[in-house]
Amino acid sequence: IAGYATDEALREISGRNSSPLLKRAISMLLEAYESGEEIMHSLQEIANDILEMHALHTEAVSSLSMQKYTLLGGAGILVPVILALLLSAVSSLDFSFDGSLFGSMGNSSGLLSATILSIQIYLFLLSGIASVFTAMQEGKLKKAPVYFCMLFPCSALLFNLLRAIPIF
Repeated sequence: IAGYATDEALREISGRNSSPLLKRAISMLLEAYESGEEIMHSLQEIANDILEMHALHTEAVSSLSMQKYTLLGGAGILVPVILALLLSAVSSLDFSFDGSLFGSMGNSSGLLSATILSIQIYLFLLSGIASVFTAMQEGKLKKAPVYFCMLFPCSALLFNLLRAIPIF
């Protein structure tokens, strides 16, 4: 910036920009300038710092992406499959015993209907939570309804398809 001393110009540039990386680079340059250190050494440190920060950012993005796909896959596929298998296994069990512990289990169809409804409510809530979490992770909360509109029908359809197949 014309008319400014070097240190003032660097502070002015730092103040105008919101980039944390640029602010860090300028602060390192200012330290080198004010201490009389050789600028070439400082520029090399800045370049190494930028490369390290980029590597950390790439690793964090990769990790978050893995979490996102694990959550979406779990909520959309894995959980409905497990719940359908468990429901199929439990509904094939014979609950005809004397009833001394639990009383009569004569209304098992009502219990089965309540269980199916509870599982569908659970899938609805899980889809909503997974959608909001994924959208927040991406920093785009407006995408949560889009994720939900894909996730819940997929999980409910998969659950109901597997429930209809006699597995046990």
